[in-house]
Amino acid sequence: MNFDYESRLILKYVGGSYAYGTNVEDSDIDYRGIVIPPKSYFLGLDRFEQHECKNPDLVYFGIRKMVSLALSGNPNILECLYVDEYLLMTSYGTRLLAIRNEFLARNCVRAYMGYAQQQLHRLNGRSDPVGRVEKRAALIDKYGFDTKYALHVFRLLKTGTEILKEGVLRVKRPDADFLLEVRNGKYTLEQVNKMAEESIKEIREAEEKSTLPERPDYNRVNKVVVSIVEDYLKENG
Repeated sequence: MNFDYESRLILKYVGGSYAYGTNVEDSDIDYRGIVIPPKSYFLGLDRFEQHECKNPDLVYFGIRKMVSLALSGNPNILECLYVDEYLLMTSYGTRLLAIRNEFLARNCVRAYMGYAQQQLHRLNGRSDPVGRVEKRAALIDKYGFDTKYALHVFRLLKTGTEILKEGVLRVKRPDADFLLEVRNGKYTLEQVNKMAEESIKEIREAEEKSTLPERPDYNRVNKVVVSIVEDYLKENG
């Protein structure tokens, strides 16, 4: 069973490089959103986790999957609660944003570290890249390594460090100029690896001193989500 995804969005935004402030002339525009599906998807046999397409580049997550991933600390999901601008924001989306800091915990920062290390491994050719797309191939041919992977290494590590030290998640990067320098090949692979080593040391030291809880309060988050879904379904079915 399909339904009109657009009509059931509770928030929508542009993610990726445009949200980080690291977009360049040929950057893709990535649309992201959160959907509350019809009642049958909660009470019956129908299931909805996400809808995606490539033209335009778009991913809509069901609220249940989105919150589950956020509780596990998924960086690509957490950003939806912290971007600077939204194309659409409903009262239900606002209620979800009101508990966004509940998701900031040590486990989410470990997820940031894990994603960063994956990017670092790919950067150094120690794991298979996710497709040698034309734009990435051009970066490798020009600089000798995929500088976009390098950008994401530092974005993830710095964001995670800020969460630990300050209890804030900054999607729009204050260090965007540095990240663009990395992406545009200012630093050699050797320099990138050296700086990454220092950034990993910094985030580990921050974790040792952090006062954040180990994990989010599942019961509190679940209670709010149940309330949001119940109220939405009363109004929209």
